[in-house]
Amino acid sequence: MSSNFSIGGGAFDPWVSLRQGTTGDDAAAFFNVRAAGIVPVVAAGNSGPGVSTVSSPGNAPWVITAANESSGRRFSTSVTGISGHGVATPFNLIGDGITAGVGSAQVVHAKDFGNALCGAGAATNNTTTCTSSASNPFAAGALAGKIVICDRGEYARIEKGCNVKLAGAVGMILANIPGGDANVVADGHFLPAVHLNATDATTIKNLVESARLASSQITAAISSVATRNDGAGDVLAGSSGRGPVTPYSGVLKPTIAAPGTNIAAAYHRSNGSIVFSGTSMASPHIAGAAALLLSGNPSWSVAQVESALVTTASNTLLMEDGVTHAPYTEGGAGRTRVDQAARAGLYFDVTPTQFREADPASGGQPKQLNLPFVHTDDCFERCSFTRVATANVAGTWQVQTVAPSGASITVTPNQFSASAGVAQSLAIMVDVDNASLVGSWLDAQIKLVPTNADLATTVLPVSVFVSPGSVPKVIDIETDTTNGFRDIDFSGLVDLPDLTVVDTELVLQQKADRTISVDATASDPYNTLQGTYTTLIGPTAGGLGVDGVLIASTDAGASGDIDLYVGIDLDGDSVAEESEELCKSASSGTVEECRVVTNFTATTQRYWVHTQRYSGTVATNVAIKTAHIATAPSNAADIAVTAPRVLSRLSAFKTRVAWNAPWLNVGDTAYAIATLSSTRTAGGNLGDVLVRIKRTADSTPAPMVLNGLGDSEAITLAAGQAHERIVIDVPANATGLHVTTSGSGEVDLYVAKATSATTPPTFAAAPARGLAAGTSIHAGATEAVDLLGAALTPGRWYVTPVNTGSSAAMFTLTAQLDFGAGAARPPMQSYFNPDRSGHGMFLSQADSAWALVWYTYLEDGSPTWYLAANAAPSGNDGVWRAPLYRLSWNGTVSYSNVVGEVLLTFDSASRFTFSWLLDGQYGSEPFQIGGSASCPSVGGAPVSYSGAWANPSESGWGFSVTAVSAAEADAAYLFDSSGVARWLLGVTTAPGAAVSIPLLQHRGFCPTCALSSVTTASVGTLTRTYTNKASGTATINATWQQGVPGTWSRSNATQQKITVDMPCQ
Repeated sequence: MSSNFSIGGGAFDPWVSLRQGTTGDDAAAFFNVRAAGIVPVVAAGNSGPGVSTVSSPGNAPWVITAANESSGRRFSTSVTGISGHGVATPFNLIGDGITAGVGSAQVVHAKDFGNALCGAGAATNNTTTCTSSASNPFAAGALAGKIVICDRGEYARIEKGCNVKLAGAVGMILANIPGGDANVVADGHFLPAVHLNATDATTIKNLVESARLASSQITAAISSVATRNDGAGDVLAGSSGRGPVTPYSGVLKPTIAAPGTNIAAAYHRSNGSIVFSGTSMASPHIAGAAALLLSGNPSWSVAQVESALVTTASNTLLMEDGVTHAPYTEGGAGRTRVDQAARAGLYFDVTPTQFREADPASGGQPKQLNLPFVHTDDCFERCSFTRVATANVAGTWQVQTVAPSGASITVTPNQFSASAGVAQSLAIMVDVDNASLVGSWLDAQIKLVPTNADLATTVLPVSVFVSPGSVPKVIDIETDTTNGFRDIDFSGLVDLPDLTVVDTELVLQQKADRTISVDATASDPYNTLQGTYTTLIGPTAGGLGVDGVLIASTDAGASGDIDLYVGIDLDGDSVAEESEELCKSASSGTVEECRVVTNFTATTQRYWVHTQRYSGTVATNVAIKTAHIATAPSNAADIAVTAPRVLSRLSAFKTRVAWNAPWLNVGDTAYAIATLSSTRTAGGNLGDVLVRIKRTADSTPAPMVLNGLGDSEAITLAAGQAHERIVIDVPANATGLHVTTSGSGEVDLYVAKATSATTPPTFAAAPARGLAAGTSIHAGATEAVDLLGAALTPGRWYVTPVNTGSSAAMFTLTAQLDFGAGAARPPMQSYFNPDRSGHGMFLSQADSAWALVWYTYLEDGSPTWYLAANAAPSGNDGVWRAPLYRLSWNGTVSYSNVVGEVLLTFDSASRFTFSWLLDGQYGSEPFQIGGSASCPSVGGAPVSYSGAWANPSESGWGFSVTAVSAAEADAAYLFDSSGVARWLLGVTTAPGAAVSIPLLQHRGFCPTCALSSVTTASVGTLTRTYTNKASGTATINATWQQGVPGTWSRSNATQQKITVDMPCQ
């Protein structure tokens, strides 16, 4: 006997009820169905094509889960006899539909009547009657006698037809749009209709538009429905639920595919029939196939039927594009072949006890269940399995394997014989130790080929995810500060020749407190608003077409049981429905969490977060938390995730997570996603890591430097708190300073000139309030201070917002400087702070851009360097601002990550204040020019060798050269064997066209560290030859010391000066 279940909901743990000893959910019910000897077939759900969208109970390992594929049969209508303006020969366009036809009429595009989508306002999703429609945008008779083109999207397909019919249309052409849904659907519309693909739809829309512009027209007819067999068969439906299975792993889902697209069925409306599509149409085909097998083999067990169907399926499925082969995780083993299944010679038995013991919560391993496939989402270099094949009939089988390049499969024994009912154990080893496979799903086959030609070959699908190793799913950071960094330990990964880390923006979690009473019908969270609360989520800041991750969670302390559901509002009615469910978190407590991938194709599209008070005694307050993160890369300085570039297998290394979030309040959580790839082009093959930063306590607000170029900072201050360390450095040519706050809470604003000398790199507290040169004290958070003319003098100023209220103040602080004539412009030279000597920078210019190379140290004292570059200061700007980059090297090219920003405030032609945000920390100190602007004499004439030099064929490394009349200093910007940026410094007192310079590796203090002694070690030699002032060669040989790994060696490397000449004085 077989059973079909064309119902499903959000995926949840199928062992929950078994663990509790109940049958309170569908998964447990079908466990009992299988235990009773009935073949359980379940629909995979229609929430594809996103990953892990197989629904429950289809995610249970003990059911056969059906994917939806096309059969090649289609119910077709056509646009026929297309003629008119610009058409030399009438032609037809074939589409899908189940309607009567209509004679020739004028074809128009609904956009020319004010609404291309043929719908307005909220969708009604009306598919049953067409006497009126709330979404109809057209006046009665507006489309009389016309065949109307409606663009697909936002409104139900049949609903569009109703709307144009009510406006007098005699037919409809439903037009797919480029980049939208690719499938066409044979619907039973309310009027003659054709659904065209995007290519054909564009053809007729272009003809109609051309005719309209020429004051002419296009005419055509619509043919009545006909059955055709020229459709694309074995194509997976876009909506079909996909694997890998969740919330556990190790079992292949879907299991198998069957026709579920354009399936004719009896219906209560119209002519008594309809065409439906979905996995609900596919699963009855498989249940019927199981029944056929049992009719011929009445003694077969569920395992024998399942094994026969899976191991003889036709692995010919294509993805919805009709071209790409469908992986096993998308469509299961393939299309059902009952004729082959009837000839199955082997099966793979699993007992109810084994299914119970596979529960991951009890230490079980679902991947080791003796199911008729091999599947795991974690195969690191190689993975092993055991399968036990039992013979249906006596025979001999030989083992063959098929695997893609770079992988291999070994099965022991490679040949066996067995009598009917006798089992043979097979030891399986899958070897995927190949860098090119990392981070991808690998499909392969184990073929058990019988010597008896009357038996079908048993094909075990092999589906393994080639794991990179131990990449954490989540990095949790709990902190009392709004900015800073943490170094996170990583290890146990594959060889990483070009580790690339890309991070998203940092997104604040939204929190809503809602009082929810107990749901009186707790078994159905969707049947009433009482006892539930629904939140709608729109597109991320990334906009349409940008994938995102929606994280939702609940917390209600110890008050009863809260359950959480997340789904997509497919019908646009703003109501959560079980058929739309993507995730279910329903433990026995109040803390639940769901995470789903989002993609928005329309501004009106929404996802929903549905919270149910499952049990309890009284109404209680529930914290509903959501965060929606666009997965697009971000260069914002609010978060930076960086790591070494080149790492050998299983190396231990640190990944730095730095954040700058002055808006993060105590109790708040912010999220970002770091995407890791083994190479720059590997597309995140190492996985996504969720970064979760929670501020758990209050602390003294960290220093902040404002740039005065329209700076805007979001800030949160606790009740009674003042931010005492916000500074802005005013250049010599500033004529005005404008500071404002706006937001919520009670904020007073003070602006005061610094009264004490700076103490780099730290910041003293602001002067006393009574010393402020400007104040703004009003009710609320809107304040403004303007300092103009003589009231504003050059130097450091403090901007001090004070929260005078009894609750947190959340506001935006802005600062804008006005500049007068006479802006100082420092020459392109080397700069340092003589009071903190040992680090410094080289400032240079290339075309209209400035570049700054900052040589300094890491926290362990080892040398490193950073690059900042941006357009040169504009007009009379007295400051220059640029993003700050950490560079890394893969042995061939460099890669940069934004880790902050730098700010130069010009004090004079030879001095400026250098401020920075690096790894979530601000610092500042005064810099002055490092030497004279003289030049060495070559051939009796001065030559300007000074500037930035690089190898044009090997970008990423180079030199800053400062060559004066009596000395030359070369700072070499290189990388160690892990790809970490390092620098060496060489000085000679004999400058000239050819120089040999000993190189020293320095050890010193990090930018925000206290001053300490700088030590040096001799590590190698640099030999430079200048062909002229702009070209030459360099030979460098250096062995890193003091714990820095590797060497750097280049011989006669071409060098070109990439910056403008520095003047000789």
